[in-house]
Amino acid sequence: MNNDLTTEVVVANNQAPSGTSAKRVGITLVTGLLGAGKSTLIRRILTENHTLRIVVIENEFADNAAVEEAIVTQGVGIDALEGFIELPNGCICCAAQDDLTDALQRLLDKKRGAFDHVLIEASGVADPGPVISSFWVDEGQDSDLYLDAVVAVVDCVNLQRMVDDDGTRSVAGKQMAIADVVLLNKIDLLQDEATRNEGHSEEIKELIRVIREQGCKAQIVPTSRCNVELHKLFNIHAYESEATLRDVIESDGDGQSHAGHESMSTTTVTFEKRSFDAVKLDRVVGSLLWESERNDEEGEGVMEIWRMKALVVIADEAKKWIYQSVHTLFDSTESSVENATDDVARSTFIFIGRQLRAPYLRETLQQAVEINRGRTKI
Repeated sequence: MNNDLTTEVVVANNQAPSGTSAKRVGITLVTGLLGAGKSTLIRRILTENHTLRIVVIENEFADNAAVEEAIVTQGVGIDALEGFIELPNGCICCAAQDDLTDALQRLLDKKRGAFDHVLIEASGVADPGPVISSFWVDEGQDSDLYLDAVVAVVDCVNLQRMVDDDGTRSVAGKQMAIADVVLLNKIDLLQDEATRNEGHSEEIKELIRVIREQGCKAQIVPTSRCNVELHKLFNIHAYESEATLRDVIESDGDGQSHAGHESMSTTTVTFEKRSFDAVKLDRVVGSLLWESERNDEEGEGVMEIWRMKALVVIADEAKKWIYQSVHTLFDSTESSVENATDDVARSTFIFIGRQLRAPYLRETLQQAVEINRGRTKI
């Protein structure tokens, strides 16, 4: 696996509770362009007192002042980092130049039950999709780790420039679009004094509007110097089926909302009184995700599906099924929604991405519709 991360592992272990039993450990991925404030967030987690024992994995450790400062202040030099080193405040450092998942598994094996959460800082210019899919596993699998959420750190001062610039629009837009939490950082640098003292000023509202235009449906938290309560970042469980179910139920019907740039959008496709063949649906969803390079119709550009969330009527099933995807990986699981209690047998698919074409999406999904199935027949 190539996840574009050269890593260093640090475990922030402050006031760790005694007698903690082993449990599944959540992973939070932090994204953001260079200078957004990711390192400031890492520094806070490494140096401030809190009750969580957090593994922090940073890319390009040797060049990162945040971790270097945290280690040097504990009296341990960078050159001393060979294997695992216990720092005076309970932190654990590990030189991890190998595969990211291997590094985490190695830490789990050595420190079973010794930490509560993992925080991964992605490179500012890296596509977060491959890293997300690396850790997103089926809920039914017996894994020590689970993907909890994606947090995007955004520089509010340079936000408009980022979404207008051809060189940063794609990465910045995707980071915001697929995030589960967005930290609107550096509001202390805004010129309006009222804005600095109040998180709901007109200037803040305008910045939130710009973020929403990128297809972002996430919670947006205005911050100064990434000063945020950790409960807003951890234990979100954004990739669990019930979270996806809530998002789909709260969505509107058919439609497409474009981002500030016309190529990025959120597209919803619904099917009324139709049921889907599960095998066929797996095939067509896979084709949409894996064969995007073939979906350049009439030179309109390659269609990219960054996230998909769906609640689907499956033929011969008593309950609807939840489908969701990230990057090229998708999963399906039975929901708690009974088909029999629905006034309308509706299936809803929500796509977030670039160059999305609703007619093409509908036509492709239509290939999986089951014909002549009682009340849901065409």
